[in-house]
Amino acid sequence: MTMPQRERAYARFEIAARAAERNVPVPSDVPVTLFWARHGGLGSLAEDWASAASDLTVLDLDCDHYEILDLPAIAAVADRVRGQEAAVRA
Repeated sequence: MTMPQRERAYARFEIAARAAERNVPVPSDVPVTLFWARHGGLGSLAEDWASAASDLTVLDLDCDHYEILDLPAIAAVADRVRGQEAAVRA
């Protein structure tokens, strides 16, 4: 990764981090699935979601934030999404 690419990636990260800090979850009873990248460094994220979503399912994936889009993690994500889509159609 070149320095300009790294700077752009970091700028996007900063924007997302500031947005996440300002976010105030509103309690909801709709089903929520959290795709948890175990090695992502966001230890309290599942607890934060649990406080807002009364019907929370956590899919614990053995990967980091970036690896979630690579095999084998993305296969687990796709399987879960397909299963939820089938349930909605039924």
